[in-house]
Amino acid sequence: LTWLQPPPAVALVGSHSGGGDLCEDGVLGLPRAFIAAGARCVLSSLWAVPDESAKRVMVNWYREGLSGSAPSLSAALQRAICAAAQRPDGSWEEPVHWAGFTLLGNSAAF
Repeated sequence: LTWLQPPPAVALVGSHSGGGDLCEDGVLGLPRAFIAAGARCVLSSLWAVPDESAKRVMVNWYREGLSGSAPSLSAALQRAICAAAQRPDGSWEEPVHWAGFTLLGNSAAF
């Protein structure tokens, strides 16, 4: 029997994937279940981020995380959010488009 290695990072970008039930140990939900199953970190969203915005954040997060230019996955997420949130004219998108992402766990690089 061959055991699979747990993934270094899991991305859950579905609507409200970062939510769960509040208990004395914190929030019990899907991200915490992945951490318990061995994932190092889990990226999730706290609300329904519009699809195109979520796509921009995810593409930029993977690009930053895999290129090695960001020192950690949390730094990669910060850069990805900034890139996705700023419009070509220099103004910013509404927070609903970028502020709902959260990273749980050890955010060391891929």
